[in-house]
Amino acid sequence: MGLLDAQQCTYFQNSICHCKGYFCVERKWRGCETCRKHSLGPVGEGVKKKGTIWEDYVYETCPHGTYSDNVSTEECKPWTKCKELNKLVVRPGNASMDAECKEKINIAHILLIVIPVMTVAIGGVLGILYWKRRAVRKHTANDVDKTRLGNNQKEENVNLSIQISNERHDSGIGSSDTSHRTNLENIEEGAANT
Repeated sequence: MGLLDAQQCTYFQNSICHCKGYFCVERKWRGCETCRKHSLGPVGEGVKKKGTIWEDYVYETCPHGTYSDNVSTEECKPWTKCKELNKLVVRPGNASMDAECKEKINIAHILLIVIPVMTVAIGGVLGILYWKRRAVRKHTANDVDKTRLGNNQKEENVNLSIQISNERHDSGIGSSDTSHRTNLENIEEGAANT
């Protein structure tokens, strides 16, 4: 099983056999009688000494800083060095697992995004509040102006009424003069309506 002729037989000697992909378990004169398949190293172990046609592989537990995550005839592989990649270690490596890394959170990049967004948001809110307050002030100012205008008009009408009354009294217009009385009543009614 697994034997290959290393040298053909002659009249003087038998063929000499070797194992390919196997190693010799039972030697016979300059060859091999029985071969066995090379063993595979278990998870967490790597090759200490490679197998030959005469010997099987020898395995050892992966030393610190290395791992083997499958059954093979390979040497242990080095852990990923997160720090050298400028990453954070999520899970440290062991004999059967590689170290697991993740990207570092870069505060500068976050701030470059958050600060402008917050500035625009706060500016927008302040702008809306300013606009509303200005609209309220303008509306209040218009109401005050209308009230003042109405009060001034009433005062002018009352003053005009007093002035007419005084003029009537000074000019000697009596109660019998109905045309002046009608004018005075119209003025007073206009003052009362506004």
